[in-house]
Amino acid sequence: MKWMLPPRFKVLHALGVICDNKITWVSNNSATVENKNVFFEPSNNAVYCEDLESKRGYISHHALAVLMSKGLLPFDKELCSCMEGMEWEKYNYSNYSLGEIEIKKILKGRGVEECDVDRFIERVMRRITQNGFEVLECNKKQSSLLGFS
Repeated sequence: MKWMLPPRFKVLHALGVICDNKITWVSNNSATVENKNVFFEPSNNAVYCEDLESKRGYISHHALAVLMSKGLLPFDKELCSCMEGMEWEKYNYSNYSLGEIEIKKILKGRGVEECDVDRFIERVMRRITQNGFEVLECNKKQSSLLGFS
């Protein structure tokens, strides 16, 4: 089964995770991101992530951050640096499009044009679709074997 595309807001949130150094690598293909475990299996292009977003069927910002860090999804260093210190919880609405609008307003104040943000999001969404990441199912016992406690 393939992951569904995430809300656009989650692409921005993934960049925020990276710029705020919230990824702790456990091994080459596994990391803890904001206390959520993420594992990438390169042989079958599959991703495991234990978070609420993943339970909803779309690839989470935790997993996106790992895939961006590994070079499997586009990453924009300049845009990332402008997202430092964002209060994501404040904008993580149940209506993600409102959160996206608010983040774009903040970025505009930091000198980033909305069209540049949109282009980046679209590049990431295209690559997710092209790569066709599979859902990697994993139970608690398997999770511990991947290096997660």
